[in-house]
Amino acid sequence: MNKLISLAAILSFLLSINTYSKDKKEEYQCLTTESSFRQVKSEGKLDFVVHTTKSGIRTINDVNGVIRADWSELSATPSFHDYKGWFNIDSIVENINYNPRKYKNFSQFKDFDATSSKRGMWGYLVLEKDNEMRLSDDGTLKAHYIFQAGDHIGGTIDFVCHPDNRW
Repeated sequence: MNKLISLAAILSFLLSINTYSKDKKEEYQCLTTESSFRQVKSEGKLDFVVHTTKSGIRTINDVNGVIRADWSELSATPSFHDYKGWFNIDSIVENINYNPRKYKNFSQFKDFDATSSKRGMWGYLVLEKDNEMRLSDDGTLKAHYIFQAGDHIGGTIDFVCHPDNRW
């Protein structure tokens, strides 16, 4: 009986080590793409760590960066329509209830809001999941920031996220 209990304890320990090892942390650096000029001329850089638990839930940690959106070229008046947001976010957990119509195979991170800006910038980030359905196999992930800035201006800014160890 003691041998059976010992064997069960050892198996339980080995399973917990194997399960724990499935947690994954990866650092990424995201830059706007040249095709990111959908409705707006934009540029940005975001650095963060993606933590994926053994159950598949993703968290973005240690977010730092800046995003600039410029509507001046689209304006009928000569006024300047520039919005800039700085991001310094400790942690955001993915929306597990996200039911995408467009960004399938992406995680959604709600309340991905600038922590500092002159006119306000808020929205959500969708980040491509790392699995066999990904289009790229070089370790990069696609991300899209769907946002609003100021009183009524918004759009989508596209990013490509590279694993930080490849820079």
